[in-house]
Amino acid sequence: MKKTSSEVLLGMHLHSCSMNSKSTIPRSPSLAILLLSFLICFIALGSLTRFGLAQTGLVVFITSDTTWTKTNSPIALTGPTVVSSGVTLTIEGGVTVNLNDYPLLINGTLKAVGSVSENIHVTGLNVTFGESASSSSVFRNVIIDSPILSSKPLFLNNNTINQRVTIGDSSTTSTTAMATR
Repeated sequence: MKKTSSEVLLGMHLHSCSMNSKSTIPRSPSLAILLLSFLICFIALGSLTRFGLAQTGLVVFITSDTTWTKTNSPIALTGPTVVSSGVTLTIEGGVTVNLNDYPLLINGTLKAVGSVSENIHVTGLNVTFGESASSSSVFRNVIIDSPILSSKPLFLNNNTINQRVTIGDSSTTSTTAMATR
């Protein structure tokens, strides 16, 4: 069988199966695998978008205890970020966290503990605590410029709140310090 120019460029020989005397359908196992891979990726991205997790960046999973330090500040998310169940994300005083247009989903524990002289500043899309999030998460001396959503108790102490903070059925948009447990 003589190869066409496209078959030569692809470097493979395509098999064909006749449907009638005038048309043929090329069949290639590697092409089918490639198309199936694209379909799976498309479905996966569609599912993430439906749940509000896919924007334009890759999803980042934090799977071991992690500390964001002042030395590495500012921290800028490059995609939706998920703190896995059983994992603690610690944010040190003096750190600025720019979520950009990406959510920070906490399924473990978040300990954002600044000081009066070294506040933590959180800005961007939102911080959401999932159903498997720990109830021992802490915000202390944090300037909150991102909405925070949680169905679990949070410890909030000496924070400046500039966006809505929703804990269970109650919420605040107060710009003054708030303490609750």
